[in-house]
Amino acid sequence: MITIIAASLRLGYIGILGVLIMIIVFVLPMFVILNKLDFSFAEKIVFSIFLGLGVISSLAYYIGLIIRFRLAIILSVILVIIVGTFIVRFLPKKQSEEQN
Repeated sequence: MITIIAASLRLGYIGILGVLIMIIVFVLPMFVILNKLDFSFAEKIVFSIFLGLGVISSLAYYIGLIIRFRLAIILSVILVIIVGTFIVRFLPKKQSEEQN
């Protein structure tokens, strides 16, 4: 939230749009995947930021060695979203042992 406010004060509409797109592309798919695990909300946010940056960047780099880099970026984001959708739909949510 602070990042969005700082981006709006410093860069205006384009700053807000850039931050929101980065959150949607990098953080949201990993957060959805991590939502299936038994982590606290804060842990999910932190892990999804670092995993999103690492996984999507690595996929884009390695796919970019084979095909054009712009296409590799788009393909890696689509691939992460497809994997996230698969995990959400077909894998059961882990429950803590306290709930059992």
